[in-house]
Amino acid sequence: MALSNDQESLYRSVDALSKIRRSAIGTTIQIPRDAELILQNGECHINATRINGFKGKTFFIINGVAIFDETVAVEDLEKIARMMINGRLIMPETLLGALGARVQINGDTVALKSGEQYKEDVFKLDDINLYGIAEGTKLVVDQLHALEDFDQALFHEKISAIRVLEEVVTTHANLKMIAKSITNYLQVEKVVVPDGYAYFDSLTLDEKKLQTRNARNLFIKGQLTIDVSSSLLLEKITGIICDTLELNQSEYDVLRPILVKAANIKWKDHGDTMNMTHLLISDYYLNQVDSVSFTNYGKLVFDNTVSRELFEAKVTRIENYGVVSCPQDLYAHVLKRVIKNFGKVKVHEEEAYSPDSEDENVISGLGFLEF
Repeated sequence: MALSNDQESLYRSVDALSKIRRSAIGTTIQIPRDAELILQNGECHINATRINGFKGKTFFIINGVAIFDETVAVEDLEKIARMMINGRLIMPETLLGALGARVQINGDTVALKSGEQYKEDVFKLDDINLYGIAEGTKLVVDQLHALEDFDQALFHEKISAIRVLEEVVTTHANLKMIAKSITNYLQVEKVVVPDGYAYFDSLTLDEKKLQTRNARNLFIKGQLTIDVSSSLLLEKITGIICDTLELNQSEYDVLRPILVKAANIKWKDHGDTMNMTHLLISDYYLNQVDSVSFTNYGKLVFDNTVSRELFEAKVTRIENYGVVSCPQDLYAHVLKRVIKNFGKVKVHEEEAYSPDSEDENVISGLGFLEF
């Protein structure tokens, strides 16, 4: 049975790759011979005019946001062989079924109903932003922040409906005014900030920042880190609401009168080492410190020179969000020091293949391989 051109190309590619040792390749992609490749980082806007300008089928690789506008019809998609999107796909709801079969997406999809307009990230509801919106707009936003006073009549004139994809951050008074306009009100997450509180996603308070804050009450959705003396803080702040509070343990009792709510308390550890990449710990390093703790987001490796006695004496705790690797005889001791583990703790593997070996047929360290 005769093979098609695409099948012949695929078999030749597979045969060629079988003779090459591959190491640290993110993704291997086989593109049809007659397809044009478009590789784009950032925002990629696609309309009917652009698609109809393609000479043949097109293969898209987009690292960022792919945006299809309302001019694109289902039949226009015949020009798209395949799309790989690392990020977000924004498109009219009418294309959802037809486009879904052609797309591989590592991220999320926003399907817009007829007449909806999408605003990325945070939309702050105030008069200045409302002035720039057409009357009767149906708005789709990632986050809606309604923390300031705004003209209620202007709001109802400019916005007929709002769909919120992630969360609404608002005061009690503003929530009453906007609730009926939020089409997915019951489903969306709501963060209600008490009157008189200044809102922050996260905040680190040092002496300089404290002096510039006018608000006496603070609402922090995430973590508040206190890097200022308790006496100075008590002079400036009367109320704190936060999810996580990080401070020196000695300051906690002094500050309790102004802590309205803190769901989680973390003691500051000045011996903490944060690792974001690859960190190798030897006995030489541990012998230079009195004690150390690790917050690991990368790969933390304890080598064979670290004894159980040295590890127990020097390492106080490990928070792991990545990979921790150690010798077999150290494994149980490492586990005892891990207070949070959202990653992997493992024993050293056998030495991995090195691309510096005598084998010349090696491809290594590529984000993706196109053939």
